[in-house]
Amino acid sequence: MTYATQCPWIRSGRLFLSAVLMVGMALSGTAMATFPDKTIRIILPVAPGGATDIVARRLAVHMAGTLKQPVVIENQAGGGGNIAAGFVARAPADGYTLLMSATALVAAPFLYTKLPFDAEKSFEPITQIVTFYNILVANPGVKPKTLAEFVAYAKDNRIALGSGNLGGQSWIMTVKLNKMAGTKVDYIAYKGAGPAIADALGGHLDTVLADPASLKAYIADGRLRPIAVTTPKRTRGFPDVPAISEAVPGYEQEGWIGLFAPTGTPRDVVNRIQQAAKEALADPAIRQKLIDEDFGIVGSTPEEFSALFKRDLASYGKIISDTGVKLD
Repeated sequence: MTYATQCPWIRSGRLFLSAVLMVGMALSGTAMATFPDKTIRIILPVAPGGATDIVARRLAVHMAGTLKQPVVIENQAGGGGNIAAGFVARAPADGYTLLMSATALVAAPFLYTKLPFDAEKSFEPITQIVTFYNILVANPGVKPKTLAEFVAYAKDNRIALGSGNLGGQSWIMTVKLNKMAGTKVDYIAYKGAGPAIADALGGHLDTVLADPASLKAYIADGRLRPIAVTTPKRTRGFPDVPAISEAVPGYEQEGWIGLFAPTGTPRDVVNRIQQAAKEALADPAIRQKLIDEDFGIVGSTPEEFSALFKRDLASYGKIISDTGVKLD
């Protein structure tokens, strides 16, 4: 017989510790089993009207039905997207505050010396929702009418192009165009594609780079003139609009929109949210709307999205470092 078995206070201590551990495990299991039991917030780093906002609102209603709790969208535009990302990074890691962001998140570490988050360490990637491309459009008063005319004109003349945050997909696309074609396109950052489109419609901005969903109606009624798409080849949705690569060989750039949780969010909760998003993307009505808007539907696993996120951190870092641009 050991000393420990002879000492009742040691035996009682062990029993107490076991009881505490069992209670803790039971409470943890109960929390996972009841998620969600209140409203889920999806924070967007952009103003209403652009691709991220459109996709978020498409999914939120269906996800609310699946999760049996309200899913609300909150736009926290500004600060290059860093305000919203910082807010979510500081939120409790419980699955009730999420971030839906495009590729600007992977550009931020290379554009800003100080950030209220760590792009790689502050977030749990949940799912890549869609891919998207952009269309370069001009207000009707802009002199160049075709892609060839635009490239030739922009080599000798400064032309203003507006869209969302510096570091976002449209900014990256513009940087690549200037580098590959020798153009002089001046990028003007707005809080989202919506405000930039409004300025172009009003004749206050020459050109805009934005997603098809945001621009389709204005192209159809002739208020904005399409010049080119950023995909390697012409698209199904706009077969008469040339790809930039037709005038600038080798040019291509597409982006993604994804869902993130704060780091430390339990894996069961992450998986539950990912499954709800995947089910929304499988809904025939939502799926058809996204296809009609020329989004590429993905719905990846957390592991797949995490791998993509890390790859893009490396590739975007090189593009931005080559420009020498810093925003603080």
